[in-house]
Amino acid sequence: MACNLAPDLFKTDQMLLLILFIGLMAAQVFMLIVGYALAKVAPAVLRINNVMLGPIILLVCMVSTYAISNNMFDVYVMLIGDIFAYIMRKGGYSIVPMILGLVLGPLFEQRITRAVMISAAKGGFLPYFMTRTTTWIILIITIISVAAPLVWNKNGRKNINKKRIREVQE
Repeated sequence: MACNLAPDLFKTDQMLLLILFIGLMAAQVFMLIVGYALAKVAPAVLRINNVMLGPIILLVCMVSTYAISNNMFDVYVMLIGDIFAYIMRKGGYSIVPMILGLVLGPLFEQRITRAVMISAAKGGFLPYFMTRTTTWIILIITIISVAAPLVWNKNGRKNINKKRIREVQE
């Protein structure tokens, strides 16, 4: 059965949509039944000791990573990332930027490569992007968001130093 994903999907493929909606309703009923069945047992997960929970989560992550591509290299990369995240956390750094970089990095690389190819075809990277208003707005917002904490922090330190000087003088 060919699926037409055109804007007139509701006109052309009513049977496909009917099957999808019935499947969604059946999944909701199934989830309700499973939810009621597990409602008494699920809170027991909260009582699991953290010493046991960590290795269980690590094992599930390793199995899931291997199951995605059947490649042990991905499991090794995951373990190295875990060790690096542990070191970052012990050093007082947030691991959120690292996770965002790992998730969004390949997507960003594809998009920037496409943008450079398009701009090269239209006369160069800087002339193509620096003549657009949207680029300037994003650039100004980026500069402000990077510079503002530095300025605020510097002013905050001056105020703290002035308060300390007043306290010492009194």
